[in-house]
Amino acid sequence: MAQKSATDQVTNQSNIDCEIRKNEQIQLPECSGWLFKRRKITNKWEKVWFVLDKGQFLNYSKDAAAKKVKSINLIGAQFDEDENDKLTFTIVPSDAKRKFVLRAENDEELQKWMDVICTVKANEKTDNSQACSIQ
Repeated sequence: MAQKSATDQVTNQSNIDCEIRKNEQIQLPECSGWLFKRRKITNKWEKVWFVLDKGQFLNYSKDAAAKKVKSINLIGAQFDEDENDKLTFTIVPSDAKRKFVLRAENDEELQKWMDVICTVKANEKTDNSQACSIQ
């Protein structure tokens, strides 16, 4: 029987590149790509570069080479899908200081992001972790 490699690469035919790094205890997803983020005050959409780092922090900036980076802690965060737009989802960090409204460009990219976010949720060790059901 062939042994699995330490890294499973997700095929990239879009604007997102993901891999799942495995160790003995958990899977650590890493992902990078473009999502649209709704601006807090104007409610306008802006295209933003996101990086899921160490299976815990969703870092974002205006472009892939930007030095100024903001971060969303996904541990304990709530995830919800938008009933009116199947490509839009929200993240509310456990500190609940802000709700992030994000949108993928297409179904394929949404599914890739949801796969890695669901892996983050599955790695949580809390009893109240929410099931990951955004499809």
